[in-house]
Amino acid sequence: MAVRVDPRADRSHTAALEAARGILLEEGWDALTHARLAERSGLHRATIYRHWPTPTALLHDVLAREVATTRIRPTGNLRSDLIKALTAIQREITDRDLSRVMTALIDRGEWDTELHRIKVGLTRASVGVICQVLETGKERGELAARLDPDAGVSLLVGPLLYRRLLSGEPLTPPFIRSIVDSFLAGNRSGGSTRSREA
Repeated sequence: MAVRVDPRADRSHTAALEAARGILLEEGWDALTHARLAERSGLHRATIYRHWPTPTALLHDVLAREVATTRIRPTGNLRSDLIKALTAIQREITDRDLSRVMTALIDRGEWDTELHRIKVGLTRASVGVICQVLETGKERGELAARLDPDAGVSLLVGPLLYRRLLSGEPLTPPFIRSIVDSFLAGNRSGGSTRSREA
């Protein structure tokens, strides 16, 4: 039997996350407290505590919601899907409103074990589609059977993080296409045919 969801609870949950997102954008990381969220959202503080016992739990759900909105749906075209997946990550770390929060999470995660756990979990969720695309490419014989999808993710995403966090160079569409093409040139199955160009 399906579990019935109280629409009012769902609306309250959504309102709280949207208010929390606004606090992060307009007031900064340290302003995200239960008291401030209750004030901004109009929800009772007890309701907020019930869903998110700590500010860190609240931060996780706000960021997880953001990551979910950038997830692509693979089409089966290996090159095109990889380009789209990397473009989604590029937008997440540069163009989207919460990119500064994501960058701060990377930094603070080095010092705080709970934030480190959140960072790792969100990263896995963010790159999960890339792993899926690579696994499918192996199954279809488009990618070498020896390819480790986790290593493939590092090769594809690493250049984006290098430019975003270290060199300051732009993350342009031609750069993303060059990353994908270089990756495919080194990891295609010997007998596979090239997928259609995006």
